[in-house]
Amino acid sequence: MTIDFNKTDKYFEINFLNEEKPHSLLLDLYFNPAKILGDYFEKIFPRDIEYQKNHALIPYTVDFIEWNGWLFRGHKDAGWKLETSFERLIHNRTIFKNDFEIETDRAKFRDYFEIEMGMIREFRRKVFEYAPHLKSLREEDYYEWIANMQHYGCKTRFLDVTFSFFVALYFAVESIEFSKVNEDSKKGMFTIWFFNRMWIEKRYKDFLPREIMDLYNKYDQFGKDVRIQDKVLNYVPDLKKKKKEFKDAFKTVINMTPYYLNERLVRQKGSFLVPTNPYCSFEENLFNMIKDKNDIFRIIKVNVEYNDKSLLYMLKFLDEMNNTSSVLFNSIEGLCKNINYKSLLPNDSIIISPNKGIKS
Repeated sequence: MTIDFNKTDKYFEINFLNEEKPHSLLLDLYFNPAKILGDYFEKIFPRDIEYQKNHALIPYTVDFIEWNGWLFRGHKDAGWKLETSFERLIHNRTIFKNDFEIETDRAKFRDYFEIEMGMIREFRRKVFEYAPHLKSLREEDYYEWIANMQHYGCKTRFLDVTFSFFVALYFAVESIEFSKVNEDSKKGMFTIWFFNRMWIEKRYKDFLPREIMDLYNKYDQFGKDVRIQDKVLNYVPDLKKKKKEFKDAFKTVINMTPYYLNERLVRQKGSFLVPTNPYCSFEENLFNMIKDKNDIFRIIKVNVEYNDKSLLYMLKFLDEMNNTSSVLFNSIEGLCKNINYKSLLPNDSIIISPNKGIKS
C-alpha cells in the first residue's frame, strides 16, 4: 500500500497507489481519517474554525463523522478538470470564441451570459408541456429554474456535488470499463473531490460586492432570495455592459441546494456549486478563493489507482450497499443501467441455471 500526499497551490492531493483493495482504504479515509491522514489530520479538521450560526452543531459531530459538512464529487478519470456542463458546451463549439473583447462579428461571437439566459428562457417557454408541475415556480427564481434544467439534461453552470461520499464513489466507478478478454488487466485512476462546505459558505462572502452583501443582510443570509439571485447572476455581465473590468471581478463559488428538491436530488443527496463569474472557468472561480496556506486543505483531491480486480471489489461493495443506478435514478433507464452493472458482478442472482427458464 502506497499513500502519497501532495500540497499544490490550489488544493491538497492524496494518492492511493498500487492498492489491491482501494475500497478498504477509502473506507478508512471516510470513517477513520486520522489513521490515513497522520499529521495532516489537524490541518484538514481544525478545531478552531469559526462556523456560521446555522452550522454551530457541526463541531459536535466531528468526533464520529469528521467529514460531516463536506461535499463530494466523483470523476472516473483523474485527469478530468472540474468543469460545468455549460462550460464544456461553449468551449466545444468553434462558434464561441474565448476572446471576450470581440464584439463586432455577432455571427462568430455570442456573449456567454446571453446564451445562458436564452437557454433559461427557452426552457421556461416549453417545459410545461412535459412538466406541468413547474408552473408553480416563480419566473424570477433563477436557482430553482437552473436546478430543474440540470435535472432534465440542459447544460448549466451548476456543478453537481453530493453530501454523500458513497454516492460520489458510485459516480466515480460506475462507468469505468473492464479490460477486454484479450487485454492485460488495465490500470487506471479515478478521483473523488472533497469540498469543505462550511469554508465555502464563509469564504465566498469575502468576495461579495458591498451592494450584494447588503442584500444578504437585509433579506436572506443564505442568498436564495430572488433579489439576491438576480444581482449575483447579473453583477459581472453588468460590469461588462458598462465597459468596466469584469474578467477578474467577483470570482468565487457558491454552494446552492434548491428549496424544492426533485426526487433525484433527494436520492443522490445532491447539491450544487455555482461559479459567480460566467466569463471564467469553474476552476478559476473556485481556486480564486484560496487566500492563505491553510485554504488548500478545504479542497481535497483523492486519486485512487485501480485494476480490474479492485474495480470489481468496489462495484460489488456499492451493490451490497444498494448504492445503484436503479436507486439513485429511480427510472427505467436507471434500472437498465443497474441490470448491465449487475451482470458484471460475481455470484449474483441475475445469473440463472441452464435448466431454468426466464419465468423461474
